[in-house]
Amino acid sequence: MATPGTTKALSLTFGVEIELLMPWLFVDQKDPHEHIEGLPPVFRVERARVKRNVYGTGNPVHAVAEIIFHDLRDTLEGLGLASSLTESYLQDDGYSAAVLESYQDWEIEDDGSLNQQESLGYEENFPSYGPIQQWVSLEIQSPAEYATPEAFMAINGLQGGTVNQRGSPSNPDEAASLRAGLVTSPPQRDSSYRHESARTRACPKMALPRYTATELQELVGRLQRRTGFRVYSAIPARAQEDIGVFEGVRQIFDAPSSCCVSKLLSDGEARGSINFNNYNCRAINSTIQEKRTVEFRMGEGCLDDWVGTWAAICVGFVRFAMYAPIEEYLNVLTRCDLAAKQDGSYDVLDLLDDLCLFEEAEIAEKRVLQHSKDWDVKFVG
Repeated sequence: MATPGTTKALSLTFGVEIELLMPWLFVDQKDPHEHIEGLPPVFRVERARVKRNVYGTGNPVHAVAEIIFHDLRDTLEGLGLASSLTESYLQDDGYSAAVLESYQDWEIEDDGSLNQQESLGYEENFPSYGPIQQWVSLEIQSPAEYATPEAFMAINGLQGGTVNQRGSPSNPDEAASLRAGLVTSPPQRDSSYRHESARTRACPKMALPRYTATELQELVGRLQRRTGFRVYSAIPARAQEDIGVFEGVRQIFDAPSSCCVSKLLSDGEARGSINFNNYNCRAINSTIQEKRTVEFRMGEGCLDDWVGTWAAICVGFVRFAMYAPIEEYLNVLTRCDLAAKQDGSYDVLDLLDDLCLFEEAEIAEKRVLQHSKDWDVKFVG
């Protein structure tokens, strides 16, 4: 929130990590799902390229993965989707440039947390090797960019074109996440807040989901059985009860450093929805303070235009937390506290409106109404 004496805003940057499983076929293979209308084309690989590469990896699946990573990276770079930040920071004190160096290029690599337990017809007998499953796990990391509407649109353009061949988010907790960070010397722009939404809400108020520690543990077990991936063994003791909005905020504001905030937001094996680990206590002794970002997870199960909307929402949360007037900031906390106690008083769409994310609120509202049955949304009134 904006405190007295705040004279110069820092510029928010963001980047997106997209995690997915992508099926692939050899050029001469028949597509087992070509009869499905509207299905995007499957990624095709030449057998000769795999045979050339397999000698370096010893495994045709790894050879194909390297080919796909290489081709996707070339495509992204060929589209000119490179960061515009790094060059402008080469003349500063070196700090910003050093931080941004880790985020100036597209990174495409294997994601070991993604598993496909069924072949679904994507399998082939490879000579001298035997049956191989034709899926590759991908983690695509975008370069850092200024948090602008144009950048969010570019992410959606990427989703609809290059990335979204026949991809599928495998683990329901792994699909898209966002890194939000800061750089100095911001571009000139208005950082004021508007207070009125011009839209008319069509969605009834939503009840806030509430889970007991036992129910949370059951969700963990279901996730592990569905994906084959061990998330963590137990819900941390201090996460088994909801301590309340203001007690949680008090603990964060009482923390003497970002290092201590990181400790509050993580506990052993547990993976929080907001990852503050790049500011953890071990990072204090790092020679170069790399990757000083906050990761917002919670983009699970989506590889569509929601990724760009979710990026805008995450940046909006950070911007509000940093620059909102104190009175407005406390009003939102009070409403969130009321929502935890009284269903129908305040919900996430109200919150987006209060954060002046009016366009995103409208998109979110349509998405909630479309998927309310699948998501078991409970409406009030």
